[in-house]
Amino acid sequence: MTAEKSFIPSLVLKLGNKISHNIAATLMGALIIAAVAQIKIPLPFTPVPITGQTFGVALISLLWGKTRGFSAVVIYLIFATTSISFGPTSGYLIGMLVASYLMGDLSDRGWTGKFWSTWLAAFFGSCVILSCGVLVLSLYMPHDTLLLTGVLPFLPGDFLKTLLACFIVRQVAR
Repeated sequence: MTAEKSFIPSLVLKLGNKISHNIAATLMGALIIAAVAQIKIPLPFTPVPITGQTFGVALISLLWGKTRGFSAVVIYLIFATTSISFGPTSGYLIGMLVASYLMGDLSDRGWTGKFWSTWLAAFFGSCVILSCGVLVLSLYMPHDTLLLTGVLPFLPGDFLKTLLACFIVRQVAR
């Protein structure tokens, strides 16, 4: 049994219709990302808070692959951005979209078969999110402070979030 099929509740699987199954799974993924996005730790020296969003993106993308993972992030971002204008955190949101596709593709290619390859896929996703985030943040912050305000504060949390996502993915895959 793949991690993807074991994580989707049996009620969704009983729908039988592949289209409704995919819609339900994608909406559930968007809801999971939205739920963990509520975890926010503001940092006084940067406009970008530490959030649970990147954990949700890694978890859903690694569990469900590129199609459902990417679709879940698209749906989440549509709802999230309807109330957010372009600002310092926009690059991180764009990065989540790109990272979900990358991590989902790596998952589809079998990278979630072992713990360290799963972690490496999540790490690549984190790198994409941080890179896109810093790129947009550079429009709002002095360039000499970007590393200190847009990357370094998030590395410990990203490390822990990628580890947690990997542990969950590996447990679900069993």
